[in-house]
Amino acid sequence: MHDDCDRDTKKRRCNELLAVSEEFKRQEYDARVGRTLEVLADGPSKTNADVLSGRTRDNRIVIFPGPRSLAGKLVPVTVERASTNSLYGVLADRHAEEARRLPVAR
Repeated sequence: MHDDCDRDTKKRRCNELLAVSEEFKRQEYDARVGRTLEVLADGPSKTNADVLSGRTRDNRIVIFPGPRSLAGKLVPVTVERASTNSLYGVLADRHAEEARRLPVAR
């Protein structure tokens, strides 16, 4: 099969497509700012051990301050800001001690 598209055109088209994709992703993340989401706390963040990292039900990364004892628990986090790859927030009003443990199948 003959390739009738030059390299510069391919590169430009790829960059345009990536820019559109990033904008859609940014809008999705920005729409979550101000909302309280249920987050499964994984443990310390890979980039900053002083904060926790977790994931929402739709697998979005959330970074928030909290004790390491929350790892493995579902906690409410209010999102304060967003980047293109992560959400940043704080524990919601509910006390950390009330965080739900995941049910274990037997």
